Amino acid sequence: MAIAKRGKIKPLGKFVKERFQKKFPIQQQDLGLVLSGGGARGAYQIGVWKGMKEAGLTQYIKKVYGTSVGAINGAAMAQGDLGLAEELWKELHYSKVFHDFDAIAASAEYKPRAIYTVILRLIKEKGLNVDPLKKLLHQYLDEDKIRQSGIDFGLVVFDVSTLKRKYLTLEDIPKGELIDFVIASATFPLFKAHYIDGVRYMDGGLVDNRPFRFFSDDQSILQAICIDLTTARHFYLKEGKRKDLTVNYIKASRLLGSPLAFDLNKIDRNMKLGYADFFRQVELEEI
Repeated sequence: MAIAKRGKIKPLGKFVKERFQKKFPIQQQDLGLVLSGGGARGAYQIGVWKGMKEAGLTQYIKKVYGTSVGAINGAAMAQGDLGLAEELWKELHYSKVFHDFDAIAASAEYKPRAIYTVILRLIKEKGLNVDPLKKLLHQYLDEDKIRQSGIDFGLVVFDVSTLKRKYLTLEDIPKGELIDFVIASATFPLFKAHYIDGVRYMDGGLVDNRPFRFFSDDQSILQAICIDLTTARHFYLKEGKRKDLTVNYIKASRLLGSPLAFDLNKIDRNMKLGYADFFRQVELEEI
């Protein structure tokens, strides 16, 4: 079998640059957002949101659908308070996410002994305790404001009892339980079990990390943007199912770090990167 000469193979770096660094336009019409999961990397999505607001594009956002940390950020976007969302992320140190955080912080830096400690805790305690995170989300997210915002919001959860994914909109979620379902969508498998009305739910990112399915039967949106945190899978981008739906992606131009790296310096860096990447990747017109 003949082996291709090295010079004829397109360099990976060049391929990535051409595929993902090309600017795309946003039309001045109704816009849908898809927010992927990615744990602590989610700060990047807040930076993109800040860029969109400065560019005058948030007025076109009519629907926001997220999974995992994307559900948290999507709820914040529907609530419409960027400053509050930035404040929330600036508080998301390990100590505000995990009950006992020292070993987890070290494991996020891939230190073998710390990883071993976390594994033992997972086995003994059946998951990591994230009660501080739950408390923070109930403090910052306001269900009434989200429901009254005029923005359609939806999230994905995995129902452990039926082993099925569920795509839930505001109409599907009983009043008073919205924040609990946001938490359910972000309940990573390493976390302690999360129950709502006796039903156990897990991270929606396990079953659909880019939930374009929300747009399948919705003809009112013709353009959608996915703020995608899953850099390792950018070569398998999932397009929207509708042929008339224009889908574009905003992707990190640098690695965002571990999904468990709730380090305030990294969070600040990723927010700034999201802001900068928005202007690098979107072709703007005067609005």
